[in-house]
Amino acid sequence: MSRETFMKELEYLLQDIGEEERSDALSYYGDYLDEAGPEKEEEVLKEFGSPERVAALVRAGLNGSMENRGEFTESGYGDEKFRDPRYQVQRRLDLPERQAEKREKRTEESRRRKDGASQQKQEKGGENRVLKLVLWALLIIVAAPVVFGVGSGVLSLAAGIGITIFAVFFCAALGAVGCLLAGIAAMAGGVVYMFADFLGGGMTVGIGLLLIGIGLLLLVLSVWFYGKLVPAVFRSVIDWCNRLVHGGRRRA
Repeated sequence: MSRETFMKELEYLLQDIGEEERSDALSYYGDYLDEAGPEKEEEVLKEFGSPERVAALVRAGLNGSMENRGEFTESGYGDEKFRDPRYQVQRRLDLPERQAEKREKRTEESRRRKDGASQQKQEKGGENRVLKLVLWALLIIVAAPVVFGVGSGVLSLAAGIGITIFAVFFCAALGAVGCLLAGIAAMAGGVVYMFADFLGGGMTVGIGLLLIGIGLLLLVLSVWFYGKLVPAVFRSVIDWCNRLVHGGRRRA
């Protein structure tokens, strides 16, 4: 403890006595430290003891409670019983330094409680995560047969519908080619037949035109299906797969 701290605490501890007595006591110990000099300051402060002890000695001397038992010496008022290690002078807990110590202790205790609560929360969180994983595993095991059964049925149905649609439009494409060829043949035959039978040849030409129209319609539908719809479906499937894969990577 430095001289400045010692004198500051001693002055604070003696604030409940008279101003003159407090001034005399402070002057006495200050003068003694001045005479001792900086080189012996630490040694003298050790001889004085704590500021609480010195304040108690001064206060006891003023109250006369230690009359005929102690005396003032070069190091202040002394009494034999204060040299007894079993004698404890009550510490003043209202000192700013003591209050700071108490605040630090309360802060440390609060931090320890928070750390303990945080650790308990983390342990509970870990237990909850393990429990959730176990529950999810049980749910998957129980629901897997149903999910796979329903999924297989849905996939089979979707595959059947897709194959049927492809078969229908494949037949439509073949029908378009057949109708166009048959229509062209009917028109050519009808034109030739008109020289022998105009009415019959005209009907044959009409049938040929009808077949060509049907063939063109089927051809347009086939071109739309294979040129527009099928590529769009494939692009949608590929985009969905990319979003699924890349989205999973971003979340990871």
